[in-house]
Amino acid sequence: FFFELIANLHANLPLSCVSAKRANPSSSAMETGQELHEEDWLQPTLELEGRRLGPRKAQSIAQGLCSTDMVRYLGLKGLKLGDSAVGVVMEGLKLNGSVEVLDLSSNAISDTGCQRIADMLQANSRVRSLLLAHNKIRSTGAQSLATALLDKKRFRKLDLTGNKLRDGGATAFAEILQKGAGLQELDLSRNEINHGGCRAIAKALETNRSLNTLNLANNLMGEAFVDFGPALSVNDAVLDLNVENNMITAHCAAEFAAGLWRVSLLTLNVSNNAMQDQGLCPILDCLKDARSLRYLDVSSTTITGKSMQA
Repeated sequence: FFFELIANLHANLPLSCVSAKRANPSSSAMETGQELHEEDWLQPTLELEGRRLGPRKAQSIAQGLCSTDMVRYLGLKGLKLGDSAVGVVMEGLKLNGSVEVLDLSSNAISDTGCQRIADMLQANSRVRSLLLAHNKIRSTGAQSLATALLDKKRFRKLDLTGNKLRDGGATAFAEILQKGAGLQELDLSRNEINHGGCRAIAKALETNRSLNTLNLANNLMGEAFVDFGPALSVNDAVLDLNVENNMITAHCAAEFAAGLWRVSLLTLNVSNNAMQDQGLCPILDCLKDARSLRYLDVSSTTITGKSMQA
C-alpha cells in the first residue's frame, strides 16, 4: 500500500518533490525531517514539497492515508494547504493507524482548520507529535487543540511557534497541564503571550509532572517570570526552559531567583533580556550548586564582568 500511495501521489499531485525514505520513528530526526543514515532506515517517512494544493489534490493524500499503515512521519510543511485542504487530509488521518509525527507547519491554517485537526486527534490515538509552526492559529484554535489533548497521556510534542495564541491560548494549555495532560514538549514561542498567560503556565507547572521541555521565547512574559521561581522549585520534571527575549527586567530576575530554592533544569536560556548584573547575579548564585545544569545562555543580557565573575 505504501508504494501504491507514492505512485498515486506522483501521478496526481503537481509536486516539485515527493520523497519517501525509511526512517527510525524513535529518532529525533523523525520530527525535524533531517536526513538519516541508511543503516537507521527502519520505517517509512513521507515528505511532500511543492506548489499550493487544493482540496481535490488533498483528497489523493487522504485516500492514500486510509489505505496504508506504514507511514510514520508525514511531512506536509509549506504546502499552503489552507483550512479546506487540511480538513480533507484530516479525514484520511482519522482512519490511519500508523502516522506518529505530523508536520503541518506553514500552511495558512486558521482556527477553522485547527478545529479539524483537533477532531482528528480525538479519533486518532496514534499521532504523538504535531508541528503547527507559523500558521494563523489564535486562541480559539488553541482551545480546540487543548481539549483534544487533555486525555492523550502518550502525546509527546506540540509545536505552535509563530502563531497568535496570546493569553487565551496559553491559558488553555495551562489548564490541561494542571489537569494531568501527558504533553512532554510544548513550544509556544512567538505567540504574543503576555504576563497573564505566562503566569497561568507557571501555576500549572506546580502540579504537572509530564512536561519536560517548555519554550516561551519571544513573548511578553515580563513580571510573570517571577512566578516561575517557586514553580520550578517544586517541579523536577521540566528539564529545558527557554524564556529568551521576554522583556524580563533586573527586578523581575532578582525576584525569580528569590523564589528559586531548588533547580532540576538541564538547560536554561534567559538571553536577550535586560537583566543586568542586578538581576543575573542572583540567578547565577542559585545555579552554583545545580549539578543537573548543562547549558546556560545569558547572552545579550546587558551584564558586565561582575556577573561573569559570579
